[in-house]
Amino acid sequence: MFRIRATLRAPEIRLGAYKAAFANAAEANIAQSAFVWVSTAVAIIPVWSGASRATFEKLASDISFNFENTPKSPGIDARDVGRAESEGGVSSDRNNGVFRFTYATSLEHLIFNENNDANQGGDPNVFFRLINPGPYNFVEQANDAARPVLEDFVPPNVEAYITVRQVR
Repeated sequence: MFRIRATLRAPEIRLGAYKAAFANAAEANIAQSAFVWVSTAVAIIPVWSGASRATFEKLASDISFNFENTPKSPGIDARDVGRAESEGGVSSDRNNGVFRFTYATSLEHLIFNENNDANQGGDPNVFFRLINPGPYNFVEQANDAARPVLEDFVPPNVEAYITVRQVR
């Protein structure tokens, strides 16, 4: 009697391990892009009362990025105002594969100075002539600086997480 058996086996895909490796790589990439974004933004924003730069502290804290923000104006420290008028941070939703950093502010004079020269009028919050008036355009410049980091993201090689058994 002859017996012939043919066997095919599906490849073993270690999806959980791949998702974990992907998440680790994505989190590192988001942190690096946030670092570039914040470092670009704070390099553009001048310090007077400290309020404008303080809007970046929440995001900077999530990526362990420290920057100088000592008020330069005698007796005026508005850093708490900037902190209160901002949101930011790094977040991960590993289950859904979403990784992001965010920054938002409602600090009126920073928003005005983003696109305007406050020394030319229009901002009721300006009561001194600014040494470094806007427009700052920090959002566009920070986005332009961080974009290549995001675009250069390389996910882990999926083939490393697939095992194919030879048919014999």
